[in-house]
Parts: sequence; C-alpha cells; structure tokens
Amino acid sequence: EVATSKTMKCDIKSDSGSTSTGSLSDPNQLTLTLPVEIDESEIMSTKILCAVRAGDKESLLKSVRHDVSLYVNNDGVSPLYLAVEAGYCELVAKMLESSSCPSKLPLMYCGKSVVHAAMRAKRRDILGIVLRHDPALIELRNEEGRTCLSIGASIGFYEGIRYILSDFNKAASSVCYVADDDGFFPIHMAAKEGHVKIIKEFLKHCPDSVELLNSQCQNILHVAAKTGKSKVVKYLLKLDEHKRLMNEQDLDGNTPLHLATKQKHPMVVNVLTWNYNVKLATMNNDGSTALDIAEALKDSAYVLRKRLTWMALVSAGAPNGPKAIPLDSVSPSLIENPEIYKDSFNTLMVTATLVATVTFTAGFTLPGGYINSAPDLGMAALVNQMNFKVFILLNSISMCSSVVTIVALIWAQLGDLILTKKALKLALPLLVTALASMAMAFVAGVTLVVSNLPWLSHLVLAIDTIFFVVLLLLIIPYAFSSTRQGFLRHVFYFPYFLMLLVVSDESNNID
Repeated sequence: EVATSKTMKCDIKSDSGSTSTGSLSDPNQLTLTLPVEIDESEIMSTKILCAVRAGDKESLLKSVRHDVSLYVNNDGVSPLYLAVEAGYCELVAKMLESSSCPSKLPLMYCGKSVVHAAMRAKRRDILGIVLRHDPALIELRNEEGRTCLSIGASIGFYEGIRYILSDFNKAASSVCYVADDDGFFPIHMAAKEGHVKIIKEFLKHCPDSVELLNSQCQNILHVAAKTGKSKVVKYLLKLDEHKRLMNEQDLDGNTPLHLATKQKHPMVVNVLTWNYNVKLATMNNDGSTALDIAEALKDSAYVLRKRLTWMALVSAGAPNGPKAIPLDSVSPSLIENPEIYKDSFNTLMVTATLVATVTFTAGFTLPGGYINSAPDLGMAALVNQMNFKVFILLNSISMCSSVVTIVALIWAQLGDLILTKKALKLALPLLVTALASMAMAFVAGVTLVVSNLPWLSHLVLAIDTIFFVVLLLLIIPYAFSSTRQGFLRHVFYFPYFLMLLVVSDESNNID
C-alpha cells in the first residue's frame, strides 16, 4: 500500500521531457513511481489516490482538478471513491463540483460505485451529496449483484436506507425488487442480519416486499429463522395477520420452524412454538417434521442447544412424522444404539450413588447428636424441634429417590432400547428430587444447630435459598423437558428461558 510507505522514489517526466528521480522521508509527503508515458490526468489522479490513502486532506483540496477525481485505476477505484470511503465530505463536494462537466458524468458509472462506498462508510451527508448530483447512481450493482439498498440493509445503515427510500422513492422502489446474484432481495439481507428497523422501513415504502422469495423460495421469515434472528421472527409473527409467512414452505418443503430446528436456534424455535398458529406437524419433502429433525441432529459440539431446541418442540406438543418404512425392514446400522446413552448413564449413576452415600451417612450423624441418659438413651437430642423433623423427612426422600434411581439405571444397562429410554425418563426426575431434597435437608440441619443465633440462622437460610433456586433453574429444564401439560409448560418456562439466555448469542440479534 502506498499509504504505508514513508520513503518512496519518484520518477516523473517533467514538461521539458527530462526525468527527475528522488526520495522523500517525510511521512506527510508522498512521491510516486510512474511510467513516463502516463498523461497528466492519470498522474494527478494517482497523486490524489495516494493522498487520500495517506489522509492528507489539505493537499487534496488544493489538488482537485477537472475530471481527475473520476479517473478509475486498474482496481476500479477512483479518487472520488476513496474520498467517499474515507468520509471526507468537503472533499467529495469539491470533487463533484469540479467534475460536473456533462461529458464526464458517465465516468461515475465506471469502477466501484461511490454510492456503495458511502453506504459502507455509513455517511448520510456524503450519500446525499452524491445522489443529489446523480440520483440514477442508486441503480448501480457491484460484482456480487448487490445494490446500495442491499449493502445498507446488510450492514444496518438505517439512516441511509431511510434517506434513499424517502427522498428518492421512485428510483428506490424499483431497486427494492432487485435481487443479487444469490437471489436475495434487500429485505432478505435485513432479515438475515437482524435489522428490524430497516425491515419496517422497507415495508413502509414497499409493503408487498414482504412476499418476496429468494432463489430457494424462502420468505423473510425463513431467512430470519435460519440465521437465528429471534427479534426479527417476533416482529414478523406479529405482522403476519394472514398466517402465510409462518407456515410457508420453501423448495425443500421446509417451514421457518424446520430451518430454525435444523440450524439449532432454540430461541427462534421457542418463539415459533409459542405461536399457536404455527403448524407443528408440517412435513418437508423428506417427510420429516421439525421434531424429527431435532431428534436426528448429530452435532455433538452443541449438545445444549440441540436439547433446548428439542425441549421447545416436545413441550409444545410437536409430533413425529409417520414412519413410512416398517421398523423390521430398517438396516441395523440405522437403528438407534443404546450404547450412545452409556456416558449419560454413568454420570447419573455416579451422581445418584454419591447422593445415596451422603444421605445414608446423614441419617446416622444427626444434627444435635444423641441423648446419653435414660429413659431416652440413644434417641435424637433435638427430635422435638420442627427443623429436625423437616431434616429427617427430606433426608429420607433424598435417600429413597437416589436408591430407586440407581436401580432404574441398572435396568437400563440391559441393552434394550425401549427399556433404556423408559429408565432414563424415570431416573432423571427421581435424581432431581434426590438432589433438591438433599439440599433442603442440609439447610434445615444447619439452621437447626445455629438457631440460638437468629441473625446467623437467617443469613444461612437466605444464602442457601438463593443457591437452591439456581440449582432448580439449572436442573429442572433438563429433567422435566418432555412435559406437554399446558400448566407445567408455563411453570417451567422461566428456568427454560434462563437456559436460552445462556446459549444465545447477543451479537446474533442486533435489532
């Protein structure tokens, strides 16, 4: 890059025909190495290019000459383009003023578009100067077939989009319906990047653009769901009065729910499943429902996102598709192997065993100890205290739940797939019960032995309550993920939503 060089040699042919060669070490001065046959306009254009790159605004304002600013180099870049890209508003105005000769205006359509540069620079003032000079520049497309509206929608330049649509409505309206080489319209780009305000602006000036489909026959809700833009999805669901967007199928028969499930976007799947107008049983061209897709996901890198996606579908009552092929005719390699649950079972078994060990020990090391004298020799010293009774009950529940969990997991090791799933379905809630009971028993026991210090007892209770709530929020969505009861779905929504926040990418939902 010329702009990064501090010392450069210069061979420039003078008016007398002689060639001068020299070097400069001043970083604010720029010299060039140019072929002797380049004409004066090209030399001046190259000087301006170098000055723009170096940020030498003062010399640029003095160097602007007729038609030089529009000259395009081999890379398709003109001095005007670089000035726009650098955000030099005064320089851009002077360049356009000095290049206003009608015979030179076609040069603005050569090389890279200055309007696109203004959009990328997010400079509303420069955009206005350029478009007032020639509004037809709105229609220019880059090498990817994108217009200025597509570029602005992609980068989220709301002010630029609003200005073009408001002040150049006739030209801009037609550009709204111009797709790029990938088949995406400007409104699709806004949905893809999560820019709700820009989508609203497009629909304000071109309401029917909501019906536009890309090359895959996907509407804007498809695009937003596929890329995980939950804010866009929420807005479009409110907008979709006729229930067309939410259940429309693309070339592969996928609805927005299918695409969000396939890409493992649990936040979007959750939003869609809470809308009762979304059809959960719709099948794509492969005969798969959204739940079928969720159960077939194999990517081990996003286990939590996969499970949360599956949980949202199951809790909403999403069905599986009909099995067209009898199970007997399916290849053994395609049948689910119980071995895939082995690691999960081992983890649950170890946890349940630890809980059983701790609670068994606690049953014989009671808080407060034992009475050492008759007639109640060997009895618990604090047996008449309410907290002691709570401790005993909770400890017993925890002990029994953990033992039953261990037995269920032993049955699951027999290799029967149906039995494995049933055992897992039983073991998870029981283990949650055991963990929760053990935690509460601990609180009851500690507050009992420090009851003579009320402030300490209350402090311990408050601290343990906070961590107990956190425990429930973390473990309930995992253990009770398959509930289809409407009431329980609402009860468990809060902890489930907190888990969604853990896996959500805030940068993925811009606005």
